[in-house]
Amino acid sequence: MKLQRLSLEESAVLKGGAILAIALHNFYHYLINIPESEFDFSPERFDVFRVAIMDPRYTFQTVFSYLGHFGVQLFIFLSAYGLALKYRETPPPWVAFMWGRVKRLYPMFLVVIAVWAFLIGIPHGLTAPFGILSRFSTSLLLTVLGVSNYVPGYGLPPVGPWWFMPFIMQFYCIWPAMVRLVNRFGQTGLCVLACACFGLTYAFNDALVTRYNVNLLMSPIGHMPELCLGIAAARCGKLPVGLSWTVIAGAVFVLGNIYQGWWLLTFVSALVLLLNAYALIRRLVAGNRLLQFVGNVSLPVFLVNGFTRKYFLWIAHHYPNWSVGLVMGFANAVAAILFGVVLSRFLTPSAIQIPMWRKKSNA
Repeated sequence: MKLQRLSLEESAVLKGGAILAIALHNFYHYLINIPESEFDFSPERFDVFRVAIMDPRYTFQTVFSYLGHFGVQLFIFLSAYGLALKYRETPPPWVAFMWGRVKRLYPMFLVVIAVWAFLIGIPHGLTAPFGILSRFSTSLLLTVLGVSNYVPGYGLPPVGPWWFMPFIMQFYCIWPAMVRLVNRFGQTGLCVLACACFGLTYAFNDALVTRYNVNLLMSPIGHMPELCLGIAAARCGKLPVGLSWTVIAGAVFVLGNIYQGWWLLTFVSALVLLLNAYALIRRLVAGNRLLQFVGNVSLPVFLVNGFTRKYFLWIAHHYPNWSVGLVMGFANAVAAILFGVVLSRFLTPSAIQIPMWRKKSNA
């Protein structure tokens, strides 16, 4: 299980697995009534999960419906991990750094918004896409500006997975400051930051959701432990893998699905479990070209899978058989990948090149 550092191709493999889990989750949690505890908690959901998973016809769908959203934790970790390796000592100039991120993310995001409005609206008439954009103009504008998660009632945009766009842009905004923090205070500073943000979320998130419909779990504040863990792993050259990590994270994860007081720890514990699971199967998947390929188009797949599912859900509901629903989940993932390849080809051609590493960076 020895794994100390992730190579570029291994990061792509993890992204590929993560985006497949997210795409399957985003489909199956609409198809079957197995609600997840992604943004709020209910102990009854775990009971529903335990019962549903025992039916072999729905075991696969149940696992991804309830747990698939934890693929986001891998993306959060890898975002911080990759940046920490690139900017290990010198914090990047804020303006240049942010402009580079805007140029990379926003052309594709804006195109995807236009495509979404067209696909959803065009069956209702030639002018319907403009009506869709007008209807959701406030939510879309706040999402594009990267502030929707702090505006009451606008945390979830019209396409649910897009909540991650404000999240990642806000993380990029504070990244140079985080580099300075860790350069000055080291791992202690990261630990204090993670604990402080966790404490804020634990103390105030329920009240913010109840009174203002603002959820810190849609912001870097709510997931600071995963971000800090990514930075720490990159800087110390060691990942949180091993028997002790697995046992502790597993126990915390189970407790967090049963008791609300432990629930906020499920996100970082799920991340540790996923990294340990990868360490176990590393020899089998580290060089998997298909997962690398999917990982390299993970951004557009993430952006489109939330609305491509509409058509496959219609088929699954029209033919209510467990096998049809199972297949439609895979069909939606494949469609989103193909859509992502097309977008990457036109907007970021280099994103879909399968890397040809001759050496593996390892640990």
